[in-house]
Amino acid sequence: MINIADLLPHAAPFILPDKVLDVELEKGQIRTQKKIEEGDYFLNGHFEKQPVFPGVMIIETMAQSAGVLLSMTYEPRTMFLAKVSDVRFRSVVRPGDCLEIFVQVEKSKGRIWTFSSEVKKGEELVASSSFTLALEEK
Repeated sequence: MINIADLLPHAAPFILPDKVLDVELEKGQIRTQKKIEEGDYFLNGHFEKQPVFPGVMIIETMAQSAGVLLSMTYEPRTMFLAKVSDVRFRSVVRPGDCLEIFVQVEKSKGRIWTFSSEVKKGEELVASSSFTLALEEK
């Protein structure tokens, strides 16, 4: 079993993916899972009577999943979200939903890596995005 906390520079409670479902390093792909729980801190006040998993947290979950992939390929180090584009939110995510995050490397040049990602709950597409991570210099 892969310990995500060993691969990301983040600490609890800000580690978002719960587990790695599948990884294919040679293809530059990873699938992770995130279960949204009633007591998750990011639901507090968003919204008071109808809690919703914030879109920015969906993007962060995508980016952290990519970070896990990169840390499995290289030594773990800090990665910074450098660019987010073509974001589409198609469905609301609420407590009890279980998300599957698919991330694919699209290109890389030096410390700069570009990814595409889709997030689903079951068969339903929740969000999609392209984003770029910049690896911290050694």
